[in-house]
Amino acid sequence: MPREAPEPPLFLPPGNAFAVLLDESRLSQLIEALSGRTDLRMLFVVTDARESFKELSGELEDALGPQNPGLQIVQLYRDYLENFMINREPTGHARPGQGSGPSAVRGGGQP
Repeated sequence: MPREAPEPPLFLPPGNAFAVLLDESRLSQLIEALSGRTDLRMLFVVTDARESFKELSGELEDALGPQNPGLQIVQLYRDYLENFMINREPTGHARPGQGSGPSAVRGGGQP
């Protein structure tokens, strides 16, 4: 997703057995979008609020769990995810010496 693009409220990649709720207020939209699915394995809820996660996960389990045995609902902390963006340039590339390319393997481009 381009850096300038607004964050979507839901992430539902086609052909995958997971979904991500990025905006807590869109729970009903997520449930509606996943209604009838029987292949779900993981649902990720992005929130820093533990009580909110408990409430949301209960609603998700009630709505989608019966059709998806073994469904796991996992909390992702927004603050934690945003930390991954700190060391990134606007283009989305890691800063020199912090990436995973050949220069990072050789010690930041040193011969």
